[in-house]
Amino acid sequence: MKNFLDLFQTIEKKKSNDSFLNYLDGDTWVSISTSDFVSKVKYLTLALKDMGVKNGDSVAIIAKPSPWWVMMNFAINLANGVSIPIFPNISSKNLLYELEDADVRFAFISVNENIQSLKQVSFTKVITKDVDMDNSISIDDAFKVGKDLLTKEAWGEIQVSEDNLYSIIYTSGSTGRPKGVELSQKNIMSQMMDVRNIITDISPEHKMLSFLPVAHIFENMLINYYMSENISIYILDDVTQVAPMLQVVQPHYMSVVPRLLQKIFTKVQSNVDEASSPIKKFIGRTALNRATSKDPHKKKTFLDNLFHKLVYKKIQGLFGPNIKFLVTGGAKLPKELSDFYLNIGLPLREGYGLTECSPVVCVNRVDEYKSGTCGRVIESVSVKLSDENELLVKGINVMRGYHNLKDKTDEVIVDGWFHTGDLASIDEDGFITITGRIKELFKTSTGKYVQPIEVESLLAKSIYIDYPLIVANDRPYVVALLFIEQVANNALKEKCEKENLSYEKEFNKIITKLIKKTNKHLDKHAKVQYFKTINDTLSIQTGALTPSMKTNRDFIEDEYKDIINSLYDN
Repeated sequence: MKNFLDLFQTIEKKKSNDSFLNYLDGDTWVSISTSDFVSKVKYLTLALKDMGVKNGDSVAIIAKPSPWWVMMNFAINLANGVSIPIFPNISSKNLLYELEDADVRFAFISVNENIQSLKQVSFTKVITKDVDMDNSISIDDAFKVGKDLLTKEAWGEIQVSEDNLYSIIYTSGSTGRPKGVELSQKNIMSQMMDVRNIITDISPEHKMLSFLPVAHIFENMLINYYMSENISIYILDDVTQVAPMLQVVQPHYMSVVPRLLQKIFTKVQSNVDEASSPIKKFIGRTALNRATSKDPHKKKTFLDNLFHKLVYKKIQGLFGPNIKFLVTGGAKLPKELSDFYLNIGLPLREGYGLTECSPVVCVNRVDEYKSGTCGRVIESVSVKLSDENELLVKGINVMRGYHNLKDKTDEVIVDGWFHTGDLASIDEDGFITITGRIKELFKTSTGKYVQPIEVESLLAKSIYIDYPLIVANDRPYVVALLFIEQVANNALKEKCEKENLSYEKEFNKIITKLIKKTNKHLDKHAKVQYFKTINDTLSIQTGALTPSMKTNRDFIEDEYKDIINSLYDN
């Protein structure tokens, strides 16, 4: 497969899968067959061309993940347009900037978030679903328009080049304005072919559960690959539904982020600590300690098999009985967490990538992996380390450049090598480990360097902390802002009320213990000296979080500067 028309024709030739794409309507899964998907994409492609979409025109997708999102993405590329996925819940400022920067004149809109800002944009034409907009046509009416236009001759005129711009995907913009990453169809196709060589044991009877944003290139690319294999894809637009739907769908494949894996682990720890009997608590704690410390590559012992029967099997069951490939990326996964999931029997594989690389650079294979690493490079990618140990990437997966930002492009692509900004090591077997990020290496006013990701990952282990944020750059010592996790803290309040305990005292004990435990793992200059717990909920809408749910350091430090300054007045 070289382009999206090849991919589409591959799907079209498959035997129709009655549950090809699935979405949740209330509590019920509704299915769209392969043949229905093919027909609807053809209708949308011709409707887009009829409304004036020409080669290279930008078409925004402002919608939550759904089969319609996927259909529009296909149709845009088959019509030789450029897909501009935009997170519906970003700030109005960034939304309008991205629409203007990409010169968007056509859009698919199916959410009411930011609707007033969207109504101020002069779109040529908008396709809508469950939204009222001027100068628009509903997606059902667009299907009808395309169906009336569909003839063998009309469809035969559809031609697509691998050199077409596939998408402009705006990076999170944790500092400064978002940058539009230009990815070609060739970029995406190379990734799909490489994934095909990694996930080899796949069957049309298998299922994928997708809950990460399809606007992320990783989930976007993986869904395209799974569609080429004609498996059943279940798309969720609500992360709170993941746990129950794992039991309903019982997927074989799923992508997760380290944050979710961390939250599951801390919840398991909490359940063990609250076990009804001392014996259950002892067994649970011993089993968890072994799972986080044992080398998962070593042979299982009698004790491991016993713990699997008593403890691990129940935890494994949270993911359903069929998981064959559980891949994680987007942030570094602590080695003890990787060891834990591997030791309890989950086929967890960590990888690494960036939007600029379409996105995968390396990944641990099903039968070839090292815990704590991001695996080996995929087939069409080359890597090397700079003199400063920055990871450099070359290959047909690397972006064309940043949209309208030639200077920024020239800064990161030098002699064909993309400078990732990540520090890394590569062992003798070719396994890559990300050790830090150049731009997020803080230097205190005493001249010592602090890696904030290391400190924050330790603090994030608490079920009571939603987001930790470290401050240290140009400061005499390290302080932390700890944004509390509301659900866990509400549960603690209820428990304290029932047991006639002071919530404030119990909470302070927990946080003080967390800080002490964190500091044990850190060098003296990196230890957290002071902290402040904050009840505010960070959100994408305010700008405190990026669309990929990472903290926006610049925004938070400015928003809470008075609190931060007070921590240095001690």
